[in-house]
Amino acid sequence: MEGENIAIFGLTSTGKSTLLNSLMGEKLAETGREETATRIQPYQGVQFTVWDVPGRNDEVIYISMQFISFFKGLTRRLIVIGFRVKDNSSTMKLLDEIGLDYDIVVNKFDIVDVDEREKFREQILGEIQALGLQR
Repeated sequence: MEGENIAIFGLTSTGKSTLLNSLMGEKLAETGREETATRIQPYQGVQFTVWDVPGRNDEVIYISMQFISFFKGLTRRLIVIGFRVKDNSSTMKLLDEIGLDYDIVVNKFDIVDVDEREKFREQILGEIQALGLQR
């Protein structure tokens, strides 16, 4: 992979494809409540590529040498969560073990009441600490 390569990981219906479409500035990836990405799909931007990764990526079947090689070839790894970090903790722990950085993106944060956002943020940080995640 050449240039900037950004992959979006997360469970089904966490908003990965919606985030991808926002990053790309147009609707390129199909969105919906069901799994819309069935394979790792690249979307070419002007100076970057965004990779849409199927939603079941916290399962052991994805943890292969080919998938680890894919992880390592990325310049950014975005892990989209809904309301719980632990749903993708296996992927995050693997990235920690092989020394790769990632960003946790809390999707649909805008539907959390303004008064509850700090409490929710603390909950997420508490989960990260409880799971022993390093990044």
